[in-house]
Amino acid sequence: MRVYGLTDIGKARAVNQDSFAIEVLEDAEAGVLLVCDGMGGAKGGEIASSIAVKTIMDSLKLKLKPKMNKQNIRSAIDDAIKLANKNIISHALEERNLLGMGTTCVCAVVCDNHITVANVGDSRAYVVENEKLRQVSDDHSLVNNLVKAGEITPEEALMHPKKNIITRALGVDEDVSVDYFNVEIDENMYLVLCSDGLTNEVSDIEICYEVVNSITEKGACEALRDIANKRGGHDNITVVVAAF
Repeated sequence: MRVYGLTDIGKARAVNQDSFAIEVLEDAEAGVLLVCDGMGGAKGGEIASSIAVKTIMDSLKLKLKPKMNKQNIRSAIDDAIKLANKNIISHALEERNLLGMGTTCVCAVVCDNHITVANVGDSRAYVVENEKLRQVSDDHSLVNNLVKAGEITPEEALMHPKKNIITRALGVDEDVSVDYFNVEIDENMYLVLCSDGLTNEVSDIEICYEVVNSITEKGACEALRDIANKRGGHDNITVVVAAF
């Protein structure tokens, strides 16, 4: 696996509330990719996403072991994300000005020839294969619910005035529900994790093109960031690209 990631404040925000992490856990024979997009006033979102990334990564370092089966990997991720949720809430209770802070989370654990993807919120995981892109994760957002209900089209969702309203996040409720997805690794496949600061500005077709045609994963991430910024960079931009 070759992997690169970056985060950028964009052109409109005063603070970067996104956080990400990439680690190859040699002892566990696994790789962990993680993107979190914080929300909350002042520096609340920045703190929430940072807590989530650190908690999840530290927990997975302890829980992941070589040759774990899919169910045990999922259990390890579930424990890590729920601990992050608890830690964010506890921190906000200690510093009352941070009440209401939260974060999305999309996490991928790569083990053997398999990827386990977990998500809460609208940060996304994509697979690019045979020059085609498909979204692996499912957005926990108001507009996605409207699309599923047939009330608006996917095209209308792109311009919907409430497209930034998410229906699930870490740090909001004591109990958090996590969605999981399984991906089998094929040769010449790519995995992309990103925050909505990218997907609100850059189309799926453009993401696919840059990932497939860039010489390196670093080049793909930088090209995608640059497109988002040229279109206004209205939010923080985070993208991670892994090649297999």
